[in-house]
Amino acid sequence: MNKKSLLLMLTATFCAAVVATTLFASNNLGINAFALNRGVPASEYSITMSATNCTKVTSNLLRSSTDSGSWSFNFYKTGDARVSYGSFPFYGGGEAFLSFRDNDSYSYLNNASGHGISGITSITVDYCRQTNYVDNPTDTSGGEVGDLKILFGYVDSQGSLLYETTSHDLSPDTPYDMSDLEPRYFKITGSKDFKTEYTNGRINIKSIKICYSCDSLRTDAAVREDLFSDQFDVEPIKVGNDWTYGYYPQTLSDISEVYEALYQENPESFLPLDNGYYLLDGDFFKRAQAKGTGYNNEYVKDEYYWFKVEPVTWRYIDAKYDSATLKRLCYVVTSEKILDTSIFDTAGNNPTSYTTSTALGVFMNALYNKMLPSNRDSRLYSGNLSGAPENDMYAKMFPLSYSTLYDKNSNYGFHYTSGRVAYSTDYARCNSYDLPLSGYAEDNGNISMYYWTRSFSGGNIYHVVEDGQLFLTGASYAASYAAWLGVRPACRIIS
Repeated sequence: MNKKSLLLMLTATFCAAVVATTLFASNNLGINAFALNRGVPASEYSITMSATNCTKVTSNLLRSSTDSGSWSFNFYKTGDARVSYGSFPFYGGGEAFLSFRDNDSYSYLNNASGHGISGITSITVDYCRQTNYVDNPTDTSGGEVGDLKILFGYVDSQGSLLYETTSHDLSPDTPYDMSDLEPRYFKITGSKDFKTEYTNGRINIKSIKICYSCDSLRTDAAVREDLFSDQFDVEPIKVGNDWTYGYYPQTLSDISEVYEALYQENPESFLPLDNGYYLLDGDFFKRAQAKGTGYNNEYVKDEYYWFKVEPVTWRYIDAKYDSATLKRLCYVVTSEKILDTSIFDTAGNNPTSYTTSTALGVFMNALYNKMLPSNRDSRLYSGNLSGAPENDMYAKMFPLSYSTLYDKNSNYGFHYTSGRVAYSTDYARCNSYDLPLSGYAEDNGNISMYYWTRSFSGGNIYHVVEDGQLFLTGASYAASYAAWLGVRPACRIIS
């Protein structure tokens, strides 16, 4: 099925069963054609941006919404103000709200999100020419075909926004029909030819009307649960020496600010799954409140952010074999990244081992139940972990030990200090109380941070610091909020 046929099917049917079938079939395209389809397609809707209903909320961001479907728009310009926002004269009278001077290499208007829509069916832009706004600031004339251009956008399987390389001419106050494609994103640009012809010229836009089909925001819960299960409830996958298994919030959404603004505006339209994740733009997200400011003030404490739920990559450490039969029992793996944070213990407990801790061990068990699919009990080995009873909860998912991280004769890759460095996810740093800036290190955009081991020495607990060295932490400090260090879980995959 090609993209055009699929999109027509999405907008032509009102049958929930057909919609659900179409959503799953779309995975074969490599493009999230269904993207924000979270329910049964509803009727046609429209939104009109004009001088009276578009408000400049933050720098370069315009927002507007309707009863069905919420929209956010980005308005880009360069330092010499080739694009403006404000009040401009319009041909035949009235007020324009946008002005373009140049081509798309300098300026454009695009929608950052169309929340709750299934596709755009047409766009109508009412615009006029102003050939010399310096000497004749109120002199305008009718716009012509090609003064403005439009490009269409889709989202690929990696979540990246793709625009068509070919631009299409717009005509003033004339609908540009997209009903055969129904993209969810668009970009309107100025025309380079216009700038070349008129040095002091610009295009003034009075209104932009977008017609679109809109999904019901009251999606059947079973559909969303099935989508999540289809994406994440899978067997462990071995890729080279690494594994992919389970899921967890990791990467900050590029439009986290937009999602949160829409959530604040209408939280009832955001329907969480039983696990607390939200289906948006065809992906699943976690809404999380920042406990601190992260690395170099990347977050604002107590504000909310949206993180994409992604498969977890596990790094191979070792393989374990039965001593009598030499049959392989499992692969020992650890998460490639620091996934979350936790204190080691609650105040006053003074643990003597990892299994007597009242914080990190309990957190690891919760992590085991939260991040792994329903088949986890049959896919993970849980016996004979040093310091934990066989089949105990502490043996299912656990921090690495000092001996593993410091074994100079092993092939674990940890015998060099640099081999113990672990980079953190965006979510882990958002979920951490403030470490001193020295608690992080940046390497080509990757940010490492402290993380726990499960090993003790003289009543103190080992942890790995940002450059890979091993240090001891006092028990009292380990129970304080200041020691909300990284969690890098390990487990043993049966295969």
